[in-house]
Amino acid sequence: MNTTEGMEPVLWEGKPQAMWHRCRHAVLYVFFGGLTTLVNLAVYWLALEKMSLPNVPASIIAWLLAVLTAFVTNKLWVFESRGKGRQETFRELCKFIYCRLATGMIDVSIMYVGVDLLSGPPVPLKALADAIATILNYAASRWLVFHYQAKTTKRKIR
Repeated sequence: MNTTEGMEPVLWEGKPQAMWHRCRHAVLYVFFGGLTTLVNLAVYWLALEKMSLPNVPASIIAWLLAVLTAFVTNKLWVFESRGKGRQETFRELCKFIYCRLATGMIDVSIMYVGVDLLSGPPVPLKALADAIATILNYAASRWLVFHYQAKTTKRKIR
């Protein structure tokens, strides 16, 4: 005998979809944030180890490519900021870059202090700096750049 046989199906209707709707942007942000972190770490490692660039220039190049990756993924898939004109997209890009410059300065400062002044391990410190920046970037992207607000749907009660 099925234990859910006597339950009202209406109690479970739409629950997974509603849950996904509420947390979709956070899940996608974490996924694409992971992708952006991988871009940042890979480019940093390549610039530092393969191109023999000093720490700070390697960190800046990695940051620039990660910012471009983040803007495209946040705009198109995380916060779905589509269908806007060129002027609004340019405004979003400027705000995005401004916010990322602020967190980028935090990232580079952590790298400078941690690696150059304290002789810490570069790649683990880069991962820490990027994690801090990611948290700050989420807040800025959601509330300052893309002005994401969850859409609510109203159901008629019968």
